[in-house]
Amino acid sequence: MAVPECLTNGYLEMQTTSNDQQHINESVVKLVACSSILGISRSPIKYDLMSFTTEQFEDRSLQTLRGGLAWLPAGSELVIDADEEIFLLYTRLAGNQDQTSTPLGLGFIDSKASEITVSFSIDPPSQLLEPRGKEKSSRRHAKRQPHPQTRKAIDFEITLEQDPSSLQSRRGDTGSVLWRACIQLSRLILLQHHFPPSSPSAPLFDPEHFSKARVLELGAGIGLLPCILTPFVGHYTVTDIDALIPLIRKNVAHTLSESNIRRVSTLSLDWVLLHATPPARRVAVFDVDTEGSFDLIICCDCIYNAGLIPALVTSINYCSQPEFTAVLLVVELREEDVLREFLNTWLASGPWDVWRLPQELFDSRTVGWIGQMVPSP
Repeated sequence: MAVPECLTNGYLEMQTTSNDQQHINESVVKLVACSSILGISRSPIKYDLMSFTTEQFEDRSLQTLRGGLAWLPAGSELVIDADEEIFLLYTRLAGNQDQTSTPLGLGFIDSKASEITVSFSIDPPSQLLEPRGKEKSSRRHAKRQPHPQTRKAIDFEITLEQDPSSLQSRRGDTGSVLWRACIQLSRLILLQHHFPPSSPSAPLFDPEHFSKARVLELGAGIGLLPCILTPFVGHYTVTDIDALIPLIRKNVAHTLSESNIRRVSTLSLDWVLLHATPPARRVAVFDVDTEGSFDLIICCDCIYNAGLIPALVTSINYCSQPEFTAVLLVVELREEDVLREFLNTWLASGPWDVWRLPQELFDSRTVGWIGQMVPSP
């Protein structure tokens, strides 16, 4: 199985300087991460959990979304105009040398395998491995920050079932195989959980809030993200079309412990049906009140079909609580017109603030947006 270039060994480095944009805080961030991705074996998933608290992040001037779950990393930019945003993204993509080395394709890893194994190492950022200097540090600080030499790489490996036959036979079914962007998002969240950026920076999600968060995923596919993220959140509600629910439940059951399985709800949610249903009767399609208010909605690489855009935006709005729910979208840059239509539709659907996350968090073909519905002006 060919390994996509974006998942091979390499470094991601981010260094941004202070600026005076209204929605971006002044800070300097440097994040270096090294990881090796995608191997084939049959060992079980391995976790070496490391706990940390918000005490590690003493610079509270970093901007957070309402509700306190998400912080905006330095370099995040408020999206004002969808046309300008898409122009900037694809201009930057065209200027990247590495984006032409591997065929773009649809974005899946292997469309023919009935089983796929993903393995990768989360390595400590290089600054954690540097020897301590002679400068003095308080005893309290020393307790919060383990000696750099004790921070070791953490290995993850997970095997999931796919349904490649449905990709060919079931019209419109693209969720029955694993997509690249889901691996990137998993790796990012795991890296920041186990090796959180040091002050004045912070991880994308506040550790204390994230550990209690109610998460909803739209279009979960074969279920990689709930299998990876459930141990770190309060409750994970995973959704997709009805035909994919058995596959998701099987992967969740084979991967998670019994205690973690109890914190997962796997439910059918058809965006098209929800969109076509009058607002007063949508609770019969998907009962948001039963599931509780969601702190975070994740939508990973679901923007590929222009015909589904109105239904996806309706679903995002229906499941979001204004001034509370954060919405994280991660998408691979494919059809420019489709992404432009989605972003225009999303921004026009309500009083949304949407930020583009720093490009250094993803590879050159992938973009991350985080948004929240705010009070009407």
